[in-house]
Formats: sequence, C-alpha cells, structure tokens
Amino acid sequence: MPKTKKEELVFTLMMCTAMFAMMISYNQVMAAGMRALTFSSWLREAMIMGSAIVALEFGIIAPLAHKIAFWVIGNFTHDSVPVPIVISVATVCCVCPAASAVATLLVRHVTENFMATWLAALSMNFPVALG
Repeated sequence: MPKTKKEELVFTLMMCTAMFAMMISYNQVMAAGMRALTFSSWLREAMIMGSAIVALEFGIIAPLAHKIAFWVIGNFTHDSVPVPIVISVATVCCVCPAASAVATLLVRHVTENFMATWLAALSMNFPVALG
C-alpha cells in the first residue's frame, strides 16, 4: 500500500485508470453491443469519467474508504494481508456508486428520473466492479 501522498496519487491514477477503462468498455458494450464500441466514443467518455473519478477518489473516496475499512477491521487484526483487501473492497463500494452517478449526469445527460437511472446503472455496474 502507498506510504506517501505521491505514492498514493500514482496508485490512485493506476487503479482508477484500470477500473474506469474496464467499466466504460463494459457499459458501452452493454448499451449498444460490440459493433458500437468505437475508440472515439470510448476516449470521450474516458476523459470525462477519468478526470471526475480521479478527483473524487483522491479527495473524498480514499479517506472515506480507509475509515470504512478500519471500522470494519476494528481491533480484530492489523495483519498486512487483510488490510489492503478490505481497503480495496471499501474503495470499490464507494467508487462504483460515485462513478455511476457521474456517468448518469455527465455522459447520459439524465436530469429527469435521475434516481431510477442511477440505480439501474448501479445495479448493472456494482457486481462487475466487485468481480
């Protein structure tokens, strides 16, 4: 796990890039099939989602995920193996709803029925993000 802010930023950039690249591809294929997956549409969505998710992750979600993880672990153990796993799961549990909300607002341009559209996107994305 990262020890300094610089290491944390690099780790966040790597993890967010991998996660949103996979999830953008998954969402585009689920929405329109493999034929509609073009690099230009993927790149446009990646620029929007990437900047939003990295900002959210580094500023809000990472501290929240650490608090949740150490609350879950509590006084049971502070071994080196379970801590990063619990932090990773807590991060996914925080990033997925935030990313689905950002995508619903900025990519799908939904303002009416936001909750229904967001919950539909979240229910489709969350199992894949945890897997």
